[in-house]
Amino acid sequence: MTDQLSDQGRQPLMSRRAINFTMTGIVLSLFVGIMSGTIIANALPVIIRELHGSQSQYTWIVAITLLVSTAVTPVWGKISDVYNKKTLLLAGVGIYVVGSMLCGISGSVTWLLFARGLQGIGHAGLQAMGQIVMAAIVSPRERGKYSGYIGSAFGVGTVAGPLVGGVIVDTPWLGWHWCFFIVVPIAIVSMVLVYRNLTLPAVTAGKVKIDIIGAALLSAAISGFMVWVTIAGRDFPWMSLPSAALVVPSAIALVVFVLYELRVAVPLIPLNLFANRTMLMAIVLSINVGLMTFGLPPFLGQYFQVARGHTATESGLLTLPMIIGLVALSTYSGYRVTRTGRWKLWLVTGMALMTVASVGMIFLTSQTPIWLVGVWIWLLGMALGMTSQNTVLAVQNSVPTADLGAATALVGFFRSFGGGAGVAILGVMLNNRLGAVLADGLATLPGAHPTADALLGSLGDVGTMPAGMRAVVRDSYGLATGHIFWLMAAMAVISLICVLNMREQLLRTTIDETTDGDPINEGDSGTGSARRERGGVV
Repeated sequence: MTDQLSDQGRQPLMSRRAINFTMTGIVLSLFVGIMSGTIIANALPVIIRELHGSQSQYTWIVAITLLVSTAVTPVWGKISDVYNKKTLLLAGVGIYVVGSMLCGISGSVTWLLFARGLQGIGHAGLQAMGQIVMAAIVSPRERGKYSGYIGSAFGVGTVAGPLVGGVIVDTPWLGWHWCFFIVVPIAIVSMVLVYRNLTLPAVTAGKVKIDIIGAALLSAAISGFMVWVTIAGRDFPWMSLPSAALVVPSAIALVVFVLYELRVAVPLIPLNLFANRTMLMAIVLSINVGLMTFGLPPFLGQYFQVARGHTATESGLLTLPMIIGLVALSTYSGYRVTRTGRWKLWLVTGMALMTVASVGMIFLTSQTPIWLVGVWIWLLGMALGMTSQNTVLAVQNSVPTADLGAATALVGFFRSFGGGAGVAILGVMLNNRLGAVLADGLATLPGAHPTADALLGSLGDVGTMPAGMRAVVRDSYGLATGHIFWLMAAMAVISLICVLNMREQLLRTTIDETTDGDPINEGDSGTGSARRERGGVV
């Protein structure tokens, strides 16, 4: 066993044992981060019912965390290039813990939305910093193996979250509040592991310079747009004065942000990153991965419970095919990427599977054979396993070390953006389709009954409805859920085209970039010494 050295080769930093313990802490932190978004997937119907919320608030509880996370992710990434990464990672997990505790004691939808926003700040920090710290202590080639573990953590968190949440809300002596409390001990363990084992070179305080103006402009631009896609089409038409009141200021803030970033000495997001073809293609992939990762679980959970009549626990169990596919392919592809240094085949295959499965899900109804639904979500799980972390690897391998934090955060930014905007847009699509189908179905029922708008405002317990109305509601939710996969299928096709146009570069075996930036040959005899000289893990 040899120790990792600093870039100057002067200071022993981390042993293999310390790296493994640190990576365990990072994987745990990323696991609880993804759990914050998915554990409430099957609990949301119960939360909305007990807090007397509406269908629109249902979407906001999911979207607010992603909105805030999207807005602040670039800030975490940039300050990681100029400030102590260990402190930032611990701060991100700590903020997440506080937000989770506040979520757990919520007594109203308003309080829950505030706490979920705080969770979003912490989620952005632990997600961005986890990837950045890994890049600082492990070479891109070895990163494939660890990325497989991270992908598995994302998979378990994405799909096991709804299952755990379902068990919690179905257990009378627990209740939905424990959906937020349960992840706190895991987060604390991750903080202890990182604190005790992670060692990084000290950062000179005098070099710290944060682009506060750029961060404010970007946050304003993204927040305005995210609010617009969340409420437009439901509270007011897409083409209307209220829409313009949100979109125009956001567009102006974005233009001013770009112009300001071109002039500022230390930009929040180095715009030269967008000249990198791998970076550009990865942005589209990240939006799509975010859409699937954060958008699929809540609506899938609602489909199983409302359209199929299953309990929250049963809904979680029905998503197991997705977690099996995701964990298996994330782990296997990570090991293969580490052995070969090649990643493009996995991205192409993953996006092809995602396209096929999304098209299949378009035809979803309340009567679709449950085994067929399982096959489709199994394919989606495999697709996410092959693409989620390998996209990050490709980007980190293609940018200079000085821009590593900003580039990694940019991938996370667009993933969160895809998740936040995607959940909002999918929610609008489902609501609009659901309203129309519900109205048509209710019109066929004899006697007095609630209107479609009344049911959307407060759905209540479908199981207690009269048989005729219950059938209409379940059929309507089945058709509306299938409708949202039109967007997912379109994004999968676009992402597949982007992957095919990515230029593959063999993953480096050193932490720093090579001098000429050319792909490294696997048979390069200088690899071993280069790794030791550059602080690689041996």
